[in-house]
Amino acid sequence: MINKNKFLRNFIVFFSFAVVVLFVYVYLLTEIKGMVKNKVNRLDELNEKKNKIEMKQIEVQKLTAAERIIPIAQDSLGLIKPGLDIDSLTVDKKQLDYLINKLNGKYGK
Repeated sequence: MINKNKFLRNFIVFFSFAVVVLFVYVYLLTEIKGMVKNKVNRLDELNEKKNKIEMKQIEVQKLTAAERIIPIAQDSLGLIKPGLDIDSLTVDKKQLDYLINKLNGKYGK
């Protein structure tokens, strides 16, 4: 009888331990799967954001390209690219002094 009670008690303890270990194993397995799924989702979001950044960088490069800006500057603003024939103005020293005096008189310097 003592042997039977001892066996029954050991069986219950072992069975309870096995159930607890199995429960912890299943719980940890589901947590790991959830974390892996979360990691995959975050990596997908990161890749999407990287792609958006790359697309915006490409758009900025297109908008700031010299091939686009030079015609706009020449046509709309009338700017001239350095290195081209630029007409130089010659001003007489007397005219320059006259203009300086006129501006100083008008703006009080």
